[in-house]
Amino acid sequence: MAAESIVGRAAEQERLRQVLNSREAELVALYGRRRVGKTFLVREVFSGHTYFEVTGEKDQAARVQIDRFVRELSRVFYEGRPLSPCASWGEAFELLAAAVEDFAERKPRSPIIVFLDELPWLATHRSRLMQALDHAWNARLSKVRTLRMIVCGSAAAWMLDKLVFAKGGLYNRITQRIALRPFTLAETADFLRSRAVKLPRQQVALLYMAIGGVPHYLKQVRRGRSVTQIIGELCFGRDGMLRDEFDTLFQSLFSSSQAHLAIVRALAANASGLSQDELATHTGVSSGGRFKQYLRELEASGFVAAFSPFGRRKKETLYRLMDEYSGFYLAWIDGAPSTALRGDGVRYWHAKSRSPAVSAWAGYAFERLCFKHVDCIIERLGLTSVGVTASSWRYLPSRRVAGTAGPARGAQIDLLLDRDDDTITACEMKYTDMPFTIDRQYARALGEKLSVFETVTKTRKAVQLVLVTAAGLKPNHYSEDLLADTVSLDAFFAQEPG
Repeated sequence: MAAESIVGRAAEQERLRQVLNSREAELVALYGRRRVGKTFLVREVFSGHTYFEVTGEKDQAARVQIDRFVRELSRVFYEGRPLSPCASWGEAFELLAAAVEDFAERKPRSPIIVFLDELPWLATHRSRLMQALDHAWNARLSKVRTLRMIVCGSAAAWMLDKLVFAKGGLYNRITQRIALRPFTLAETADFLRSRAVKLPRQQVALLYMAIGGVPHYLKQVRRGRSVTQIIGELCFGRDGMLRDEFDTLFQSLFSSSQAHLAIVRALAANASGLSQDELATHTGVSSGGRFKQYLRELEASGFVAAFSPFGRRKKETLYRLMDEYSGFYLAWIDGAPSTALRGDGVRYWHAKSRSPAVSAWAGYAFERLCFKHVDCIIERLGLTSVGVTASSWRYLPSRRVAGTAGPARGAQIDLLLDRDDDTITACEMKYTDMPFTIDRQYARALGEKLSVFETVTKTRKAVQLVLVTAAGLKPNHYSEDLLADTVSLDAFFAQEPG
């Protein structure tokens, strides 16, 4: 497959082509979660050029990885002739520098691609790989104008701490930083279509809400199946890839994953979000420096997102679980009876999918989908030319200061669009299979929520209510009175090619 036929990744492809056409040496940091397609992207964009690739192996001895590095050097640059073994990464990078310099001298117009995949696994404890890379890049490699070095890793936090924001010799040496994220909903639809998987948009959204936009997961989808069948096969079938992906996923990303898992489990059980102090209470992990580091690592890897509170009171920042697969796994796969997992997974999920519990899960999963596609909501509302700050807001009456007045009832607005045109758009998100109807009880609840917000925040801005739905809205006099606008699922597919 040529680079041009890669589904999605248009911005990332363009940046890598700019790297390829650069007139200077380039050092690119590429990171993203496991199975998101980092290696595939690099191989496809740089195919046809002199290409050296070495992939780190988790928990493998440095000696073994250095030997593999030297053998690949021999194959790419020396036609397979045996090379003297190297005793350290310092010697290995000196050998690489010599090979690159010699090649550049012989072919001064030919780009040289050096791809170090899963760098965190190559840089084992006490291996001193990073020091060797620092020295080789600064002393020799950066002077080879045709060199394009891409260093890649699934452990995003490690890549940021040890490379992108490193305080050592590589400080400020990274020329391009690319975070490869899962597909958007529109990219997911395009990817499925490219594989002849034809699903209605609402089923694509439901699949996305369960497993996310990770390309490798989506590759497992078989054509001719309904979304219920697909989820049943992947998540509950005997050979379903996602039955036991969860533990492997976290172990591959975090060296000590128990604290990270505790945070993820707590957020999965509290879908409306938790503050840092509440998270510490739920997990039993001290809220000190290490706890903040765990949160940063989960954020960098895309599992968790911090939602700035309206009014910028940092201590009220809410953390939410944003990884679809983790949320679905903890809600349904983790607690599934062993008899169900040994039997017909499709039949099991078909029965469960009709339950009220799945409806409740889908409601929270749809909110997560909206958070990830807030730019689509802003575009649909025609606010791209208006300065907009997305935030959340929560009021807990139990935290009122003694002796002060305030509403007795709490309220939470998950998505607020604070606009520069003296307006605040409060987004209410509802997932249903059929067009949603605002009844009298729900209309009263919405009115009370907005009243509490205006009373507590004392905002002078106009407050508008927007409803974001999965299947549209059935208009009535309540919706006419309450809503400034509606956003349907179609808005999330607005960026879909073709």
